[in-house]
Amino acid sequence: MDFRTVLLWILCGIAALSSLISVIITVADKSRAKKNRTRVREATFFLFAALGGALFMLIAMLVVRHKTKHARFMIGLPAIILFQALAAYLIVT
Repeated sequence: MDFRTVLLWILCGIAALSSLISVIITVADKSRAKKNRTRVREATFFLFAALGGALFMLIAMLVVRHKTKHARFMIGLPAIILFQALAAYLIVT
């Protein structure tokens, strides 16, 4: 197995784990917001989005209707998704 294939597998694993965590923290933060409890920091959302969870985080936010009025998320997450798609294309080709 060459270096590029190993790198691709590692990045896919990080993205898959980050996607799962992104959905969990989105749903958890929505629940915490309803109960007026301690919230997840926005920096944490963007960290997991940048690690590969942006697509599933955006989907989760739209499904549970959480932070959909925040332009920072509704513009920032699609921008991260586009950047990640471009990076994935460049790695694969």
